[in-house]
Amino acid sequence: MLMLCLSATVAAPPNIFFMLTDDQDTMLGSMEGMPFTRELGRSGVNLTNFFAHTPVCCPSRSELLTGRYFHNIRDASYNTSANTSAEVHSGDDCMHVNATMNHGFETMTFANALRDLAHYRTGMFGKYLNQGGMRHICGNDPKGHQQWNVPVGWDDYMGACPDTCYVNCTYNINGTGKTFDNPDHKRGSNYGTSLIGNASLAFVEAALQAGEPFFAYVASHAPHGPATPAPWYENLYPDSYAPRTAAYDVYSPDKHWVVATQPKITDKFAQKQDSFFRDRLRSLRSVDDIIHDAHSLIDTYSALNNTYFVLTGDHGLHMGQYRLGYCKRQPYEYDLRVPMLFVGPSIVPGTLALVAGIPDLAPTFLELAGLPEGDPRLSSPMDGRSLVSQLLGRSPERASSRGLTIAAALSQQSPWRTSYLIEYYATTNGLGHDEDGHLEDSNNNTFIGLRVLNASLDLAYFEFTDVNTDYAFEHAHFCELYNLTADPHQLVNMCSGAGPPPQLQAALRAQLYREWSCRGSSCQ
Repeated sequence: MLMLCLSATVAAPPNIFFMLTDDQDTMLGSMEGMPFTRELGRSGVNLTNFFAHTPVCCPSRSELLTGRYFHNIRDASYNTSANTSAEVHSGDDCMHVNATMNHGFETMTFANALRDLAHYRTGMFGKYLNQGGMRHICGNDPKGHQQWNVPVGWDDYMGACPDTCYVNCTYNINGTGKTFDNPDHKRGSNYGTSLIGNASLAFVEAALQAGEPFFAYVASHAPHGPATPAPWYENLYPDSYAPRTAAYDVYSPDKHWVVATQPKITDKFAQKQDSFFRDRLRSLRSVDDIIHDAHSLIDTYSALNNTYFVLTGDHGLHMGQYRLGYCKRQPYEYDLRVPMLFVGPSIVPGTLALVAGIPDLAPTFLELAGLPEGDPRLSSPMDGRSLVSQLLGRSPERASSRGLTIAAALSQQSPWRTSYLIEYYATTNGLGHDEDGHLEDSNNNTFIGLRVLNASLDLAYFEFTDVNTDYAFEHAHFCELYNLTADPHQLVNMCSGAGPPPQLQAALRAQLYREWSCRGSSCQ
């Protein structure tokens, strides 16, 4: 869901205040916990088909930073024969992404171009990457050496160490480790969301006072589990419950192995799930406070007419759907669709059904800053597409595929994409059970797929393999296909039984593997 509010023509480089949440869904009511942000979004444009590219944290954040698809930043040196432990990764990767400094990952991020080419003041506050990508940032070098490096591209950096902290957290603050364990601390008690919020506000005010355009990247751990709320919000939403959607507690033997083997949802689990749902809303209330306070601060400096506010999540979440616990890592709409808010100058409010996702944000930020696609100063190719021209009111309509064959409908030329690539490589070897027996991941929960959305097709197609034996995706052994027009809750796998029409599956496979091999402009 993307919302945009824009008014006057921008003369000076615009400021960008970007909020990234962790595990925030768009289908289970998470925006209930963000009343100010929800109201702010009423004046914006709602991008109704906005997706994560990889439904797990580190790859999604890496794709956001680089504008690249997973297959172009994954760890190509992954040694399948050596990975039989519970956690699947090679020596220096982050959920299969080459995300550490010694791989040159940092030089590919949009922050470098914003700072060095567009002359923005850049600040990052909160969760940067996950543990595998933080070895040289969080003082936990594999050899035991203390290293507090600041990722390249950031003028002001306050990164959480580790990334999974809500209270009494340690941060790398511009190269120095500091723990905030005093509940009376002036920068926001010892509650992590408040700390990074206050630090980001100080950064914004300094940039405004200096008259410099800024990019503030605030990455909250909320509402990721355990979704610890601030003490002052811990009693909110007492009557809220996790939605029991049409897919809730549904036995799904025609889905892939992880889903087909899930146990029934028990009353005990449902009660815990409802409690967790309420804490998710409560934790998001502190994120809402950051956006409210940033909006008020920027208004004080009369700079709202030249500032964009952007909110999205790294991926969604399921809670009991298909008998899954509460997690992500699956190819269904609950995990893939994320909220997206974009408020700022020069765009007429409305809605867009544009098919877009996380890797599109980096080129969008750069173009807003005056560095459009094709700028010769940009050396790193991006797979995502800038959304700026579409958001400025020049969005093309989706092409109609009526009367065309399936193959022609999938491959027809269109001003904008009509299918979106999804990629996920398992990060565990079948040991990812939660305490209630719900399996979260397994090595054979490794998939690539397409969400096809044009004027007459609404399809989800995925092929599965085993990360340990088929890292190159040469022997995909299982498929799932859903017609969301007829089956919006993805209850019936069309690949089961007699299978889909051969012509349809052949066309989908051909399109999928074309997109899975793209790079840079060929992804456009």
